[in-house]
Amino acid sequence: MHAAGGLVTTAADLSRWLLVNINQGRLDGRQVLPREAFEFVHRPRAEQKSSFGPFERTGYGLGWNIGRYDGDIFIHHFGGFAGFHSHIGFLPEHGVGVAVIANSAGLGAVSAGAIASYAYDLLLDKTDIEVRRAALLKERRSRAAQARAAIRIDRARRADRTQEIARPLEAYTG
Repeated sequence: MHAAGGLVTTAADLSRWLLVNINQGRLDGRQVLPREAFEFVHRPRAEQKSSFGPFERTGYGLGWNIGRYDGDIFIHHFGGFAGFHSHIGFLPEHGVGVAVIANSAGLGAVSAGAIASYAYDLLLDKTDIEVRRAALLKERRSRAAQARAAIRIDRARRADRTQEIARPLEAYTG
């Protein structure tokens, strides 16, 4: 994995990382890092306009994307590499953070987002949570079906292509 391509951590460490970010440097009742450092990194430095399902991005700080989730300020970073995906985010006005780690890249990203949005909705005590969950599951099932169809098409395309090798097959056995 390349230098900026991954992070080795645990769920317990991620929860503490979220707590120190939500509390702007406070952890376990004491200021462990300067509050100003968190104000600095959570401030947008560049504009952007994108979304990942219900998660909007409007800016980028130092390592953090800044946007909105259901109208609330949302600070987050998603990412992954072949074989895994993570969703790490928090709603500073509510003191709520969620970390989801999936052992899958493609559909893992879709699943992590669905699980995270459900967790935010539970933690924020949303009244329409079951309606929102049903809509998310329907969308996720549709995306999963599209992904499976794309895999079938790719496998068929690969099976149909001609294979050219430099030597006779017998030269590669033994």
